[in-house]
Amino acid sequence: MTAIEDIFNIPKLIGIFNVLADQGRVSEVLDEIIRWSKVEFNIEDGLDSAESVADEDEDTDD
Repeated sequence: MTAIEDIFNIPKLIGIFNVLADQGRVSEVLDEIIRWSKVEFNIEDGLDSAESVADEDEDTDD
């Protein structure tokens, strides 16, 4: 995965997220952004590392 540091501005970020949405990878990338942000800011929230930012609706087959 390309380093987050390569994202410099909002239009570029929107374009990247549009590509990721087309690939169905938005949740995966948001999980990675959150994980690295927690490392950078030394945040421990007690959440299980398997938890995801995906919406509950996204995880169900209803």
